[in-house]
Amino acid sequence: MKKNKPEPIVSNLDTNNVIVQSKNETIASQKPLDSNAANKGRYIGQKKTFKEKLARWYSFNKRKLPMFVMVISLILFTAFLDIKVGNKEVLQTHFTAFTKLADPFWGNLPAVIIFIFFLLPLLGFIITLNFSKNGRLIFAILLTILSLLGIALLGLYIYSYVHETIVRTDYKINTPAINSFIIYSLGVLTFVGSTILTWVYVNYKYVKEK
Repeated sequence: MKKNKPEPIVSNLDTNNVIVQSKNETIASQKPLDSNAANKGRYIGQKKTFKEKLARWYSFNKRKLPMFVMVISLILFTAFLDIKVGNKEVLQTHFTAFTKLADPFWGNLPAVIIFIFFLLPLLGFIITLNFSKNGRLIFAILLTILSLLGIALLGLYIYSYVHETIVRTDYKINTPAINSFIIYSLGVLTFVGSTILTWVYVNYKYVKEK
């Protein structure tokens, strides 16, 4: 005589869990996936973490980073001029510094360099603005040339004041000159930093296609 196998006992709790799980799977399968490449594996309406948002921003704006750094350089080169409030001079920098020089050549050279330092970051900003659109190699090369020019001009600018101390015993490098050295050095440093970023984000794929 064959013995009947005992049927498995299924509790109401297990049955409810199976039903809830199947419902969740059905709902999840009905949610459309976000077609955006940056959101693969996510459903529409699902919130992104801060890290994911930052990664998304970076992927779309990485070639704008040189331009952002160039804006800082532009501010350093053009904004920190001699500031006078009423009869009181709040900040003495470039103009106060070079007017103390008396040498016919080296005393007038800083004025020319100051004028060039106004134009240099403006050209750099235009170049980085165009670079942010396509990442072409030519813009990185142009910016490198301007960076080398800026470094050379900064050296000549500082030497103009050093030369004055050599030919004149009554002249010493004063506070306005030191302020000017610091501001222009930071300006050139950020300009070079922007140049380095352009080389990091050059679109070499675009270069190969050409």
